Order: sequence, then structure tokens, then C-alpha cells
Amino acid sequence: MAPTDLTPTELPAPPPATRISTRWLYIPLGLLALVIAGWSGVWVYAKGKTGEIMDAWMAREARLGREWACPDRAIGGFPFRIEVSCVNPTFVSKEPGRIGTGSLAGLAVTARVVDPKQVIAIFASPLKWTAETGGTADIAFAAARASYRGTQTMIEDTSIEMDKPVLTLAAPGFQTQTFAATRTELHLRRAPGAEPATDIAASATGVQSELLNGLLADAAPGALDVRARLAQFAPALPKNWQATLEAWRGAGGEARIEKISLTKGPIALNLAGAVKLDDQRRLEGEVNGTAQGASALLAAFGINAGGGGGLLGALLGGGQPRANAPARALPFVVRAEQGRLYIGPIPGPRLRPLY
Repeated sequence: MAPTDLTPTELPAPPPATRISTRWLYIPLGLLALVIAGWSGVWVYAKGKTGEIMDAWMAREARLGREWACPDRAIGGFPFRIEVSCVNPTFVSKEPGRIGTGSLAGLAVTARVVDPKQVIAIFASPLKWTAETGGTADIAFAAARASYRGTQTMIEDTSIEMDKPVLTLAAPGFQTQTFAATRTELHLRRAPGAEPATDIAASATGVQSELLNGLLADAAPGALDVRARLAQFAPALPKNWQATLEAWRGAGGEARIEKISLTKGPIALNLAGAVKLDDQRRLEGEVNGTAQGASALLAAFGINAGGGGGLLGALLGGGQPRANAPARALPFVVRAEQGRLYIGPIPGPRLRPLY
């Protein structure tokens, strides 16, 4: 028999089969389940804290005379957000001089679980306010959004933006007034540095109002842009506004105005300066810059500066303008002193205490 002619009984036995353990397949699944369970626990905890914070804020507001109600409150947003929504939230103020009720069509507040200090609110139009005296204020808008970053007691930054807002004011014995804009924005943040201060930026475009049109004798839409820093004022959640202003005044607070830009038709104002409150709680300080079409602005205050701005130019150093010359920017100063407003050297209306 040849060496390769082996019988079946003489063939070498095959190696034993290797058994592959499947337990390693379950480890990633188990870890994933632990992560999901842990994250769910974090979300449920954050949801509970969100409800507690909202309840604590509403209780604090009630102690200050402002009672909020959030009907049909729902908390959701799992897994990455906390969403709180209210249908037709209402507001009751019992503060002296501000007694009344308010309502909003809807409110949705969202916070990310990983960054609970950042809150975003979406509002549903309209916002309505009815005072005990019978006056009303309605704000309708195409869209409105607010953001807030901070704690329960201190603001880091906050803002509110509205598209196509329309404010309607009505009061017994007065003509109803309407103010509209294409867009409005208000931003507030804690200023950097050791000194307590707050930076404010406000703007409005496409401003329309029959009252302003009549005062300025021009129907063109207006625009406003304001940038300022409130020195000695740390941003905080709303309290009694009179007590807030008094604390700011007592600390030597000052509004350092970087920019006031107002344009409407032939009028263009660009001012900067600083104002504060005097011992009688009246405005005190000065802003200055340039004004184009200032005669129309002065006429709104009942001051006749002369045709073509001749008197205004002479008073403010601009000289007599040439006939048919285009309007040009002139030096412009607005000063509040000892309870009176001055426009250049011209005395304007008297100022009353703010509170």
C-alpha cells in the first residue's frame, strides 16, 4: 500500500470546533441602556427642577403684587430639552398705580438640559393689558421671541425681539393711539469689568404713528437706535421699579449714552452724552451731537426756530442757510437741568419727578 493510501480510520481527527462567546455582544447594548436610563433620570430631575423654579418665580411675583397663572401647563421636550407651555396665561397686578389684568394668547419656554441657564421663550399674539382705570394696551405681532441667561436672581443677558408689532393704547377721554414698527429689539447684558454696570441696546425700524406724524408733520416711517451703559446698575429680575431706580440713584448711577440715532423723513438726530437722576428724581445731564431737520423737531415741542432753520442756525453756530440749500446737520444740544429741558439755549418743557 502506498504511503498516501490511508483508510478512513487512519485519517487524522479534525481539530475541535472553537466556541465563540456572545456575551460581548450584549456589553455595548447594556452600556447604551445604562446611558439612556441615566439620561432619563437627569431629564426627569431637570423637569422637576424646572417646575419648582417656575412655581418659586410665580410665588415671588405674587409677593410683589404680580400674580401669574399658567393654565394647562405642560412640561415636555425629552430627551434634550425642557419645554414648558401655557395656554392663555394671565397676569394680575395689585401694585399701587398699576392695578389691572393682562393676558397672552400662548407661551412656550424652552431650556436645554445641558445648559439650563439659557432659556428661550416664544409668545403667541396678542398681549393685552386692562388697567383698573379703564385704559387698555394691546400688542399684536407676527412673531415674538425672548431669551434669558442667568440664575433665579441675577441676569447675565436677556433680549426680546418682535416682528411687525402694533401697539394700541386707549384710555377714557383720550383718542386711541396706535404705534407700529417693522421690527423692534431690546438687548440687555451685564457689562464686563469690576464695576456693576448694564449694557443696553434698543432699536426699532419702520416706525409709524399718527401721533408722531402729526407732531413732526411728516408721514415717513422712522427708525431708532440706542446704545447705553447704566453705571452702578447690576441687571436683576424685575422688582418694584421705583425702588430699583431709587437704589440706582442712591449709588450714584449714571446712564452713559453711547448713541442715540433717530431718523424720520427730513429729521436725522445723532447724539451721545450722559444723564442721571437729581435729588428730586428728575432727569439731569446733557446729550449732544448733530441734527438735520431740527426745526421740525423743535416745532414738535412748540418752539418756532424760524423758517428754514435761520434762528436755529444762528443760535447753534450754523449761520444763515442759503436759499433752497439742502438740509444739513447742525450742532445740537439737549440739556436737563434743575427740572427743565433745554434745547440748545432755548428753554423747553419743565420736567416732573419720575417717581
